[in-house]
Amino acid sequence: MLSSIPRPLSHYFRQLFAQVTNPPIDHLREELVFSLYTYLGPRKSLLEESPDHAGLCRLNSPVLFNGELAELRAKPPGGWKTVELKALFQKAAGPAGLKAAVLELIQRAEEAVRSGAVLLILSDRGVDAEHAPISMLLATGAVHHHLIRRGLRMKASLLCET
Repeated sequence: MLSSIPRPLSHYFRQLFAQVTNPPIDHLREELVFSLYTYLGPRKSLLEESPDHAGLCRLNSPVLFNGELAELRAKPPGGWKTVELKALFQKAAGPAGLKAAVLELIQRAEEAVRSGAVLLILSDRGVDAEHAPISMLLATGAVHHHLIRRGLRMKASLLCET
């Protein structure tokens, strides 16, 4: 915070995580209490139980290879609607352009979920001379919290392509 040298936002979280997980977590030796499984799909109420609660897609790891993500795009489980949201902004617009792009991103995410999208893919692909990527940490956090505020977060899963 007091440094004159700018650091990426992710450095702050990496340091906090390193403090919490010392000694490092070893998911292979601690597999009885530690799982890397991740579930995709709309979540139902925790206060009820029904067969619809089982309609999730289980991934063995939170990290996907390009082929696995391509397969989710081509054949989404359960016939779910998938929407790709670009996490890019105009470099020439500077910080104001970044803020505007984040606000536009969260609005597009809300519209997608309201129109029935279950898988939202936040992607920073397409960086070129005019477009810079929105930090994926910033983009994911902004979309996540916006959907929570709107009461829509449990209706969609977020995937990050970066």
